[in-house]
Amino acid sequence: MGEVTMVSVAELGRMVEALFMRAGFNAQQADAIARIITAAERDGAKSHGIYRIEGCLRTLAAGKVSPGARPELIDEGSAV
Repeated sequence: MGEVTMVSVAELGRMVEALFMRAGFNAQQADAIARIITAAERDGAKSHGIYRIEGCLRTLAAGKVSPGARPELIDEGSAV
């Protein structure tokens, strides 16, 4: 087993945010992604924590996700 490095939740959040900004996401998007990944890791949901970073970056590199995309509300109707 490899060496274990401990970082605070806040430091992990900064590291994840910087990683996604380098990948092409803007600060707001990178912050949202970092908060979700960091919270999952903090709460012990490892399958939704830093484990997901590599897959996210591969999906981005494959062109399946556009960091410049903006969601658009199509219908404000009631739930199904």
